[in-house]
Amino acid sequence: MSGGRFEDDRLVTGAGRFVADLVPPDALHCAFVRSPMAAGELVGVDLTAARDAAGVAAVYDAADLGVPDVPATARWGADAPGRDRPVLARDRVRFTGEAVAVVVAATAVQAADAAGLAWVDIEPQPAVVSMWEAREEPSNVVFTDDFAAGPEPAGAGLVEVTVTVDHPRLAAAPIEPLAILAVPDGDGLRVWVGHQSPHRLRGELAILLGLDEQAMRVTVPDVGGSFGQKRFFPEYAVVAKAALLLQRPVAWVQTRRELFLAGTQGRGQHHEVTLSADA
Repeated sequence: MSGGRFEDDRLVTGAGRFVADLVPPDALHCAFVRSPMAAGELVGVDLTAARDAAGVAAVYDAADLGVPDVPATARWGADAPGRDRPVLARDRVRFTGEAVAVVVAATAVQAADAAGLAWVDIEPQPAVVSMWEAREEPSNVVFTDDFAAGPEPAGAGLVEVTVTVDHPRLAAAPIEPLAILAVPDGDGLRVWVGHQSPHRLRGELAILLGLDEQAMRVTVPDVGGSFGQKRFFPEYAVVAKAALLLQRPVAWVQTRRELFLAGTQGRGQHHEVTLSADA
């Protein structure tokens, strides 16, 4: 095979092994109850009908799980105070599709049907939907930085050219959406997940679950694309915690609708650039 590629034949002939291919027959399946609103006070969540639905093993909200918030840090610069994210919404919802509760059932269909029976009471609040609105609140500025390259041009006879460029937001759409399988292993946990940074995910999950990092093993099988999206998601911690509580294998395979609704998006940038140069 030319170019040193050895995986092509296996993948194009259907012999790949992705997370969904590894789910054992006795595994339980997750479906998330999600906010239909972009912003609002979470008045209450009635999960009674979901708990009574066929095939349901458990239904959890934030209080049931007791998982700490996901700490927010800026990739560059200082930490981002006040932006820690609950794995399941508690007092309010912050975006359309934010997970409020999770249903764990014998099949994925039963889990989805039961999740549809949950009643979420949200008092709507004004939503911020553009970067310009967000910038009006100083606490939304995570960090600032200065970039400079090249020598300063001489002050006389300069030509200045300014360009404004908007990059629209985009949704990553890998062939394989997010997927995770968590299996209790003694005092620890084994996780199979489509991911880009398995060692980092192991550390993040260990902290949130209160486990020794050495008690966790994260395996990445074949991955059906990523486009920068497959990093940490709160749903991973929820699935892993459910597996520990139930002492059963628990899986979640994201639907395409969920991917577009609640997956992280990219770009959404506005650039104003000025070039100063001599003749």
